[in-house]
Amino acid sequence: LAVSDRIVVMDHGRIAQIGTPHDLYDRPNSRFVADFIGDANLIEGEVAGGTFHAADLALPVSGPDGPALVSVRPERIALEAPDAAPLGTVASASYLGSRMEYVVTTGFGDLLVSAPITAQALTPGAKVGLRLDGAVRTARDGGMTA
Repeated sequence: LAVSDRIVVMDHGRIAQIGTPHDLYDRPNSRFVADFIGDANLIEGEVAGGTFHAADLALPVSGPDGPALVSVRPERIALEAPDAAPLGTVASASYLGSRMEYVVTTGFGDLLVSAPITAQALTPGAKVGLRLDGAVRTARDGGMTA
């Protein structure tokens, strides 16, 4: 991504998305592109009145009401005190030198979280609140979203 001004992502010989590295990473137009360009947490849910719902998660999104998929990158999830919703439980913790990588189990699936090193790393079983920043509505079937 670092050496390109514009990228074409192909899926089985068809163009899946064309855009800048920033566009592809931050605004993937499909499940395939979200997964292909780095790690992505893909969450299935429903949109009603401009809000995406999945278990105890509620996020503002654009587009029509109905079944939906959102994509959120691991570094765009902040771990907070367990009094914040949505809630999760740390399933695993891995030290990666400059960051910690956690898998957090939630009511809407497991999330990969990339977090800064803190004085005390979280351990499996710890309860956490989650803040999802930069979630993007993504097409469920590989097409463009509304």
